[in-house]
Amino acid sequence: MSSAWQVYVDATFPVPLVMLVLMLAPLPRSWRHPITKLVHTVLSVRILQAFTLGQVMLLVTTTSLAATTRATLTLVEAPNDASPNQRTGFLARKWRTERNFWIALYSFTLWIVLLRVHRLIQRADAAEEEVRKLQPEPVDPQQKKDD
Repeated sequence: MSSAWQVYVDATFPVPLVMLVLMLAPLPRSWRHPITKLVHTVLSVRILQAFTLGQVMLLVTTTSLAATTRATLTLVEAPNDASPNQRTGFLARKWRTERNFWIALYSFTLWIVLLRVHRLIQRADAAEEEVRKLQPEPVDPQQKKDD
């Protein structure tokens, strides 16, 4: 049986990791446009006809980060007169809460980086296309001799 955090990790980690690796890998230039288009398609998937996948995942990861931050900051320390078993219970709860915080922070960071890198690559591609349009056509030396 999997825990809620296992489901959270399985839902929030693989997609941004795979897409970031694909976008940032030193692949041939001819592959960049299809990969960017694929990432854009995945991030633009509509959920409930109102939100994109990127927006929903950003909301989910932000909410989980806020909740785990609050849980970590409000964690109660074990009293000094606690028995070893009670102290172990407090430490286990502290470790679990801190682990969940780091998982949420990593997930949030992955989605932020993915969305930002995707936007930067889109802008770079648009700028390259604009430069290509503004460049004059190369003159064929063979054509000048015929004139």
